[in-house]
Amino acid sequence: MSSLTDEIYNAVLSDLEAAFNKLVERVPPPQRLPFGDGFVYRYVERTVQQALIQKLARMLTGLRAAHVLLRQGLIQEQAVIQRVLGDLQEDIFFLGYSIVKGELTKAHEEFLTDFYQEEFDNPKNVLQSTQKRRPVPRRKIQAYLASIDPNIANPSHNQRVIRTLQQAFSGFVHAASSQIMDMYGGDPPQFHVSGMLGTWRMPEFEYDIWNYFERAFAAFAFVAMAFGDQELANRILSQQQTFHIQTGRND
Repeated sequence: MSSLTDEIYNAVLSDLEAAFNKLVERVPPPQRLPFGDGFVYRYVERTVQQALIQKLARMLTGLRAAHVLLRQGLIQEQAVIQRVLGDLQEDIFFLGYSIVKGELTKAHEEFLTDFYQEEFDNPKNVLQSTQKRRPVPRRKIQAYLASIDPNIANPSHNQRVIRTLQQAFSGFVHAASSQIMDMYGGDPPQFHVSGMLGTWRMPEFEYDIWNYFERAFAAFAFVAMAFGDQELANRILSQQQTFHIQTGRND
């Protein structure tokens, strides 16, 4: 990855973080709550907007992580992060549409219930915690997103595309053999466990990371619009156009 490309991605991260900080100001802040022998910060109102803020926070850290891993040639781990980023984008649009359409469906309510649930209901003895997570199935979120846009000619096809992209990265997440063996090669052949800089896989992942920065622009602009901040949304979309010009891509 060239130093110029690094500068472009770092500038995008800086711009998105500035947008994130503006969005954070639009929701009630977290409060200190007692937890075990100490305290934790929590959003006590547990709103859709607060959930979106938290998802955007993870999108920012995920982008930074993917960028750092790529620079080290750790593309197996980059692929894992990109799978997470794909899920985050789906979650953001799923939640955001409940605001845009003014309709909090049963699936949205179930999503929020699971999202805000504490990991342990007995923090002083986690082994005795009894609660279980009941996340909304990913396929249900994908079906909702595939059908929500009237401009999509074939929602079922769109859902299959989304699911296929997700499955493509599952082998990296679960360390399947075929994905692990991408790390093996060279002369003499060996496992590249210190990174894959200079190998045949690098150009593919250098090309692919662009998509996740592109999708982040879409997610941040969408949340800004859902929050009623059209000025911020327009600024993000303008930064996206600059990103296209600088990278010479508009996929």
